[in-house]
Amino acid sequence: MVKNIPTLAQNVTGWGNVVSKVNHVMRPEKYADIRNILKQKSLLLTRGQGCSYNDSAISEYYLISSQRLNKIICFDNKKGTITCEAGVTIAEILDIIIDNGWFFPTIPGTKKISIGGAIAHNIHGKNQYKHGEIINHINSITIMLDKGDIVTTNRQDNKDLFYATCGGLGLTGVILYAEIQLLPIKSKQLKSYTKSVKNIHEMISLFQEYYLKNSDYMIGWLDHFATNNNIGRGVFEAANHFVQKNEEDQSNHYSYKSKKTLNIPFFAPSYLLNKYNMAIYNMIRFHRYHQHMVEEIINFDSFFHPLDSIDNWNRLYGKRGFYQYQFLIPEHDNVSYNIADILKFIKDNKAFSYLAVIKYHRHDNALLSFSDNGYSIAMDFPNTKQIRSFLPILTKKIIAYDGKVYLAKDSFLTAYDFKKMYHEQYNSFIDYIKKFNPNYKFQSLLSNRLAITTPSNQDH
Repeated sequence: MVKNIPTLAQNVTGWGNVVSKVNHVMRPEKYADIRNILKQKSLLLTRGQGCSYNDSAISEYYLISSQRLNKIICFDNKKGTITCEAGVTIAEILDIIIDNGWFFPTIPGTKKISIGGAIAHNIHGKNQYKHGEIINHINSITIMLDKGDIVTTNRQDNKDLFYATCGGLGLTGVILYAEIQLLPIKSKQLKSYTKSVKNIHEMISLFQEYYLKNSDYMIGWLDHFATNNNIGRGVFEAANHFVQKNEEDQSNHYSYKSKKTLNIPFFAPSYLLNKYNMAIYNMIRFHRYHQHMVEEIINFDSFFHPLDSIDNWNRLYGKRGFYQYQFLIPEHDNVSYNIADILKFIKDNKAFSYLAVIKYHRHDNALLSFSDNGYSIAMDFPNTKQIRSFLPILTKKIIAYDGKVYLAKDSFLTAYDFKKMYHEQYNSFIDYIKKFNPNYKFQSLLSNRLAITTPSNQDH
């Protein structure tokens, strides 16, 4: 035990409640305490709010929680920058900046994640095609390296460390704080455009149409129970930051604060969510929307974070948990047919998914970037023997289409498939990990599974 830093052994799990391991958790408040930990411990990892679905935020042994590194250091309202410690959440930042005319530039599916976790997984959102991943909005990162040295890094100074840390899965060191460039907005509302679509081809056409119209955000919900010519049917939704025509409109003058949430206090029975009631839900949701475009003025939370209104919503999936699997298929002339083939393959294998959403991406330049020109689909699968056997097979099919899976959600990649899937990115990333984490002091279950920090297994 490090002096003055209590170590608590506790069972740590991903948000999907599938993978878990007993970690010895430390919650330092001072940078000097972190330095002492690094001097005395190995097999370390830093963890924020624990919102990663898989094993990427679970250590082999020691875990440094960033939850007490939660100070807002500086908010520059004129420049639109905010500097904060790694444990600060996006929700806490939004509570400060929205009333001042700024917005977080990259909004993931939940605002409850920490800034350290957001950087480590290089998060993206419904505007990835327009503003890219979070790496594009990080002005600087201050990080403590394996021997306790504190380094500030950006695109000019220590740039290798900067690019290795954004999306680096926490393997380059302990992120202490970062400066983020915010997005200016003129209202606290969005104008949304919603339409039901009959199949994946129509869905892709709308993404292209509204991309050319320069929508700020786009997403599609897929009815994964649809068959035949209706494969990929669902609901397309685009949105723009609403600009008030009348500046005196009082609807824009409310004060934004994160809403209070309901809580799921225990795991729901495993039979609560099954393919029969989910099929009914999907049918109702699809028919709820019109086949012509509907325009509405909506609030931020209903568009970006509908699930954040329920604390511990992952418990609705029951004790067995679930896998979220997100893959990206590159953009080609026949991309909608490629995606239709994959959706049909999933259905033919009777792989039931609770939820499926599709997003449009552009190429990004992080060392281990998930995004490329193409479309990603995220699906929630129950944790069953059938699914555990099927997802590695699905991964092979994704590779055959030159696609990728998102490491923040992956639970099945092998080291061989990871190397094959990420191509040149893989070699560069491995070289930088050897440079900044030469003794593999920082490790996770994911990094060892993918042979990032256990190099002897890389070709197996």
